[in-house]
Amino acid sequence: LDPARIHVPDADTDGTPFDAFTGSSRSTIVMGTAVRAAAADVSRQLRAIAAEAWGVAADRLRLADGAVLAPDGRGLDLAAAVEVRYGAAAGEIVGRGRSEPGGRLDGDR
Repeated sequence: LDPARIHVPDADTDGTPFDAFTGSSRSTIVMGTAVRAAAADVSRQLRAIAAEAWGVAADRLRLADGAVLAPDGRGLDLAAAVEVRYGAAAGEIVGRGRSEPGGRLDGDR
């Protein structure tokens, strides 16, 4: 995905969850692990959207260059995936992730 397509808004307490504090040098590790898990969740959701639309198994699809790609060459731009999911060019795909003790990602057991 071209980094120019990514928008990271400034943190605003009207739109970010409560956190008592951010402390210690582990903040990046803990939050980074959660962000990785959230990104994997978004990937799973996008592949599921395309899989349902195309009638193929989600595990046969991959994300690259801002699109969901099938082995047969079909591609679904990420904006188009949102439109497929919501029936309009508006909506959002929300990734969920958390960091657990030991550095495990969600789903790692």
